[in-house]
This record gives sequence, structure tokens and C-alpha cells, in this order.
Amino acid sequence: MTDPVTPLLALDRVAAGYGEAVVLNALSLTLGTGRSLAVLGRNGVGKTTLLATVMGHTALHKGQVMLEGQSLNGVPIYGNFAAPGDDIF
Repeated sequence: MTDPVTPLLALDRVAAGYGEAVVLNALSLTLGTGRSLAVLGRNGVGKTTLLATVMGHTALHKGQVMLEGQSLNGVPIYGNFAAPGDDIF
């Protein structure tokens, strides 16, 4: 049996958007450490909203946004960044 690995970024059944308007609905994804992800699509399909949701700039209606196993739900935008002097690398 292998040990479970905590993903770098995980979204679980996320519904998010701007105000009451839902742009992302039931979106789930997992991105492992050292992996990359390309987000492709035509205009208006939610690419920017996805990134804005991860950063905390949209209304999260449902679901979980996790960074290294820690929930970002309800964390103020300024709380998503390291404090001066923190070793982030």
C-alpha cells in the first residue's frame, strides 16, 4: 500500500462566481507537487474565474479550495501570502 500524498492544489466540487452569478459549477481538480496544468478554452468559459477563485477573489458558493492540504475557504486574500521574513522556498 502506498502512502497518500497531499496534493499541492485541490478543488473539490467548487461553485464560484461574482455575486450571485455562478460561473464555475461542480468543478474538481487535483494538482500534485511538481506537476503543471494548462487551462484552455474559448472566451467566457471560466479560465480567469478559476484562477480568481483559487486566489480568493470570487464568491465561493460551494466546495473546497485546498492548498497543501489547508483549506483556503474563508481565508482573507492577504492571508494567502507569506509574511515578511517567512521562508517560502
